[in-house]
Amino acid sequence: MQYLMYFYTEVIGLSPARAGLIYLLGMIWDAVSDQTQSDATLLGMRVIGLLIPAVVLIVSALLMVSYPLSKQRHEEILAERK
Repeated sequence: MQYLMYFYTEVIGLSPARAGLIYLLGMIWDAVSDQTQSDATLLGMRVIGLLIPAVVLIVSALLMVSYPLSKQRHEEILAERK
């Protein structure tokens, strides 16, 4: 950690508070992600920890490529295709 803080503050030029915040966020992420590695339930947290983000990713990908059309705009698009 000492070299990481030195690198952030001296080489990159971040303030010590921001460098500490970056390190803190990494440690929090590590603590949360390590919880998904244990097998505390029948299915195991690993399965649940991978299933939930997969569902969120699929839903968000579908929402990104689709958008709601009004009935009027839908009819205009169909008329242009004819």
